[in-house]
Amino acid sequence: MADSNSDTEKKNAVREPPSVRERIASLVQQVNYLVEKIIYETSSTQQRANERAKDELFTRIVAEAEQSRVSKETKQRPQSEEPAITTTVSLGKDFEEKSNPIVKTPDYKVPESIAPLLQEITKGDPISYSIMVNVLGSESGFKANAKSPTGVSGIAQMTNGTLYETLHRIKKLLPQKYRKIVDDNIMNERTVDDDGTVKYVARIKDGGDRDAVHTLKKEPVVALIAAREHIRSSTEDGKSRFRKAIEGKISWLTHLHEENGDPLPTERIAALEKELDRPFTAADVKTFYVCGATGGAGLLAALAEPGAKNHKAADYAPAHVVANNPNVFNDEKGRPRNIVDFYKYIEDKVGNEPLPENLTRPEHLDVSLNNYLQAQNSFFNLF
Repeated sequence: MADSNSDTEKKNAVREPPSVRERIASLVQQVNYLVEKIIYETSSTQQRANERAKDELFTRIVAEAEQSRVSKETKQRPQSEEPAITTTVSLGKDFEEKSNPIVKTPDYKVPESIAPLLQEITKGDPISYSIMVNVLGSESGFKANAKSPTGVSGIAQMTNGTLYETLHRIKKLLPQKYRKIVDDNIMNERTVDDDGTVKYVARIKDGGDRDAVHTLKKEPVVALIAAREHIRSSTEDGKSRFRKAIEGKISWLTHLHEENGDPLPTERIAALEKELDRPFTAADVKTFYVCGATGGAGLLAALAEPGAKNHKAADYAPAHVVANNPNVFNDEKGRPRNIVDFYKYIEDKVGNEPLPENLTRPEHLDVSLNNYLQAQNSFFNLF
C-alpha cells in the first residue's frame, strides 16, 4: 500500500519548471538553429540550382561519351572482322542493352512525419535525399513495424549484427536518451582470428537489455541516421573491394599468359580496366546494402565478366544474405535470378542515380544536425 501511495505522489507531483538559465540556453540553441537555417535557405538557392545543373551535365556527358565510344568502335572495326565479344564492356553488354546512364527515380512515398528529418540528415551529404528515399523505400516503405519473413525488422531492415555495429559507430550523433541505451547495452568486443587478425565485433553486453536496443529500429531519428551511415560505410568498403577484385582478375589473366603461354585476352582485360573507373550508382548502393561490402563486390565483379547471364547471383553472395532476401535472389516463380537479372531487379527498385566518388560526410554537417535535433528536443520539452 505504501508503494502504491508513493507512486501516486510521484505521478501527482508538479514537475519543477526549468530555470531561467535553462530556458535562455534552450532558446539560444533554437535561435542559432533558425539563423543557420535562414542563412542556408537564402544563400544556397543558386548553389543548389548549380548542383542540379552539374548533375544533369554529368549525366549527359556520360551518355554522350558512351554513345561516342560505341560509334567509334563500330567505325574502326573492319567489315570482315567477327563481332567482338560484347559481354565484357562496363557492367556487361547484356545489362547495357536495357540500362542507360540516366537517373530513374522510383516512386516511394515518404511519411510527412519523417520527410523533414530525412531532409535535414541528407542536407549537403554525399548520400542524396533521393538515394536514401529509394533505398529505404524499397527496404521497408518507411514503416517502423515492417518485418520480413526472415525476421529482419524496422525502417532500415538491418540484421542484428549490422544494427549493433552501426549504433556503436553513430552513438555520438544520437540524442542523449538514445545514446544512453546504446552505451548501457552495446559493447565493442576485441576478437582474434586464427590467423592473428584482430577484429572488433559489436554485441549486446552480458546482462544488457536486448529489447531496449531493438526498439531503436522503430525510432525514425535513430533508424535514418543509422541507415545513412550503413550506406556510406558499406558502399565505401564495397567500392574498394570491387576494385581489388577487378585488379585481381587482370593480374590472373596476365599471369596465365606469362607463365603458361595462354593467349592474352586483350579485349577482356581492356573491359576490366574500364571497370576500375566506372561511376557507382544507387543500384550499387542497394547491392552493397543488401549483400554487404564483400558480397556486393563479388556480384558486381562477376557482372563485369562474359557470360554473367549463365551464373546465379546467389552463388556470389553469402548464404545468410540469400536466405534473408528470397525475393531479391529469386523471381516471382521462385527461380534463381542470374547475375544480370539480379542487377536489373535492383535497378528497377532504386534507379541508377550516380554517386560522387567521395562519400565522406563533412564534420560541420554533424554539428548542424546535432543543433537541429537539440532544438527540436528543447522546443517540445519547453513548451
